Amino acid sequence: MILKNNSLVENTNKRRNNGDGALRKLKNGNWEGAEKIYRKNGTYIRKSVTRSDKKEVILLKNRLKALEPLDNDVIDIIVNRHTNVINLKMGEITPQGKKKNTLIKK
Repeated sequence: MILKNNSLVENTNKRRNNGDGALRKLKNGNWEGAEKIYRKNGTYIRKSVTRSDKKEVILLKNRLKALEPLDNDVIDIIVNRHTNVINLKMGEITPQGKKKNTLIKK
């Protein structure tokens, strides 16, 4: 409620809170949040988490954002469902659609 001209007026602001970003409530009552975590070379990994509590989703999104910038050899980010521990899967990134063996013309 906002006090305007000595009378109470209902707040009709439909905007999300600052920092919520890609946050939505699912039909089953759970909350889903998505975040882009950027690597040093400019590419990113998009990770989404689903939890029953909105505050828990926002906390996980902030923890994922704190990992930036990731090393270029991080392939995936794994979040444990029960303990919320974040693990980074390391490896070599190969471009999709290109063969590893290249032909050399002579």
